[in-house]
Amino acid sequence: MHGFRKAAGAAGALLLVVFVSLFSPAPTAAAADATPLIHWVNPFIGTSSGGNTFPGATLPFGMAQLCPDMSPKRVNGGACYVYNLHHIDGFSMTHLSGTGCTNYGDVFFTATTGPVQTHASQYHFTFSHKNETALPGYYQVFEKTWGVNAELTTTLRCGMARFTFPAGKAANILVPISHVMTSQSHPCHLQFVDHRTLTGYVTSDVFCSAWPPLPVYFAMQFSKAPSHLGMWKGDTITPGQMQADMKNQNPAIGAYVTYAAGSEPQTIEVRVGISFISVNGAMRNLKGEMQTWNFDGYRSTAEAIWNKALSVIKVSGGSDNHRINFYTGLYHALLNPTVFDDIDGRDIGYDNKIHHVAPGHKHMYANLSGWDIYRSEVPLLTVIAPKKMADIAQSIVEMARQSGIIGRWPAANRPGAVMVGDPLSIVMATTWNAGIHNFDIKQAYAAMLHMAKLHHKRHFSASCNVASAEEYDIAFAALAGIARQLHHFREAAILTEWAQQYRVMYNPVTRFMQPRLANGAWVPIFEKTTWGPHYVEGTAWEYIWLVPQDVAGLVNLLGGDRPFCQRLDEFFNDNHYDAGNEPDLQAPFLYDYACEPWRTQEVVAFEADRCFTNTPGGLAGGGNDDCGEMSSWYILSQLGLYMVDPGRPDTTWELCTPRFREAVIRLGSPYAKGSFTITAAGAGGSNVYIHSAELNGRPINKPWIAASAVVWPEELCTKRSVNTRISIGHPLRRMCLRPCLRTRRQICWQLTMAALPGRSRT
Repeated sequence: MHGFRKAAGAAGALLLVVFVSLFSPAPTAAAADATPLIHWVNPFIGTSSGGNTFPGATLPFGMAQLCPDMSPKRVNGGACYVYNLHHIDGFSMTHLSGTGCTNYGDVFFTATTGPVQTHASQYHFTFSHKNETALPGYYQVFEKTWGVNAELTTTLRCGMARFTFPAGKAANILVPISHVMTSQSHPCHLQFVDHRTLTGYVTSDVFCSAWPPLPVYFAMQFSKAPSHLGMWKGDTITPGQMQADMKNQNPAIGAYVTYAAGSEPQTIEVRVGISFISVNGAMRNLKGEMQTWNFDGYRSTAEAIWNKALSVIKVSGGSDNHRINFYTGLYHALLNPTVFDDIDGRDIGYDNKIHHVAPGHKHMYANLSGWDIYRSEVPLLTVIAPKKMADIAQSIVEMARQSGIIGRWPAANRPGAVMVGDPLSIVMATTWNAGIHNFDIKQAYAAMLHMAKLHHKRHFSASCNVASAEEYDIAFAALAGIARQLHHFREAAILTEWAQQYRVMYNPVTRFMQPRLANGAWVPIFEKTTWGPHYVEGTAWEYIWLVPQDVAGLVNLLGGDRPFCQRLDEFFNDNHYDAGNEPDLQAPFLYDYACEPWRTQEVVAFEADRCFTNTPGGLAGGGNDDCGEMSSWYILSQLGLYMVDPGRPDTTWELCTPRFREAVIRLGSPYAKGSFTITAAGAGGSNVYIHSAELNGRPINKPWIAASAVVWPEELCTKRSVNTRISIGHPLRRMCLRPCLRTRRQICWQLTMAALPGRSRT
């Protein structure tokens, strides 16, 4: 059976109400459901239709992500497991969740019976989903081909497998160390230290094969001494051999241990520690985290860790399917970035030298999907995991210190230049603006300013790429906010000016952000509805809206509130919105800026319900999860909050319709001790419009609240009526006040009657 809870029918509509009190404990209503939260997680969501998530065992932000691997030739780029395929090659210790490029799959092993096999086409196995289970911290599958039951669990840096072999057949543990999920492995080494201990390393290409290969070291131990052991190289098996090396890319090498057939089923456990530093580091991790042969104990600990991690947000109400979608999204949001330091606090730096975790910090983090996660995941983590965000920000500072640059997509200790813009500058600005100040902001600012100057000089010409230019604009604006806070006013003014260069790309004739030729003329032919060289992973339609740092300026550029909303209507009604990728994730919330918040409410509810379902393909309408970014968008949308411009010092949470009767967000240091509660009777189903809202008993007359209102708890009360399309605030009028980026003192505002009807999606 699957390990996740089966779905029930949708709950009936109820009256929506929300309230919180300062420093309050979580209300009993939110904790009434005694079902452990891990049973509301379905790790199979996202394992089909391009979601590229995995159903294996790991801890929150764990270095070890022990998962089943299917053949790299069978799965699409970035996936290690695809739900509609039924052959698994084996299991490996390192993965990334939801990416679009192949990655990791290092330290591979599997279990078979009978003669030792050396090729994946020989040792892979078939399976049925009926005999497969996935829960946070645990994975199980019955290997139909070999009659072996395989179970996996993990600690932070180690994994354990429990293989139950059938009676009457020789049992094998195979370690085909050359097997990786990237295009190829490079030098590998295997050595039996004794009959129960195997060590070595495997070197494989890093994410998207964009940087030099990276070694991953391991120490593997077996619960019983085998009857036989040996190595292979290519097709040649050498019994008794204790060491093997692969110098180049082939022939592939591997190791095996064999246990004689018995009259009863036999269980063999395997525990593996990994390190990015050395074999000794892997062994220390193994001794420090997994000293005993107690699979069930480690599984119980992993489940307890996940239950605590998921309890940071407790929701009440909604159907079973809705809860499963929510907690699965939260689970996915807590998988990346990943811990990169060993148990002794050492890590391998971006300069390939050994470093220690910075004083005052717990971990060094790697695998930061910057271009993706700055939009939704980082704002979410600043609220629910502020201490980790401080460590993540300091990890970026260490990258800059060690390598001289801030990468866009650092994988392991490789800075990474995948995608465009300076997304990690936005990540650090968002972290600082959230009140998380436990990182070196002076060093961070110097590094961010260096990158800004470098990229402005290189990329801002008349013929610049639209996507690159808009992404840099966002980073420049975020950095300008930090500069003002650090009293670098001259640099802040320059950066603010740079952040408005999107204006020169707007063609008032075509009404698109459009590339120019070197002479300043518009590119005469450009594709509006498909990806192209000027729009990274998006279309011209999507890149109209990527100006989160100056939405008020964009509204003016498009002709004012009404033309702006009409253009947004065309965008959504003609299906140009792509809920499966990042460039236009903020678009549904832009109606809030043009005084039509009811459209934000209905579009967000519609897209969330359409694109996130309790099915293997039910993640972001089939888009990559991108290390939790798309899941984070969903989590925020269901809470009724979204941050359009997270890099802005005075940023706000846009309000959309909460989809649960109650949601309690547990807060921790450096924020106020207590919780922020959103209570909404009648949430879910067709109830998608907010009638009125209160914060701490005070009416809200605008569709946003200050970011600080969430982490310094107040009372947020929203009331909705089933058939009303009246926006937040007074039922007769509302006022939208938004600062323009061009002049800090300039205020864009409009007074509009609230009787304007909302429009349903067609």
